[in-house]
Amino acid sequence: MREPYPENVDGDFYVESGCCTCCDVPMVEAPQLFKYSDATEYMHCYVSKQPANDADLTNMLTVISCAEFRCVRYRGDDPDIFRRLKDSGNDDCCDAFDSTPNGDNTQNARPWWRFW
Repeated sequence: MREPYPENVDGDFYVESGCCTCCDVPMVEAPQLFKYSDATEYMHCYVSKQPANDADLTNMLTVISCAEFRCVRYRGDDPDIFRRLKDSGNDDCCDAFDSTPNGDNTQNARPWWRFW
């Protein structure tokens, strides 16, 4: 089971604890939904606000699509979000479909060319 970073707000989307690489993708694509924590010795992003409308949801799903590692996760049960994640090739970021043992997300790192 994956462990959410403690500062995530309650809700369906979260950042996995210890996974953030400070890539800044969340801050570029959805700055209204993410913040950086400075409560630890290293910076770590977290979901500071859950999507409140379609634009926010689209921004959140863009973060999931663009981030290098699979740190931003979905643990909800909305069939439309399942479909959107699956259609975009991001269903591995959905806890309901997670088959990675022990939450080892290094197996799911994207190839470098997918960023550009």
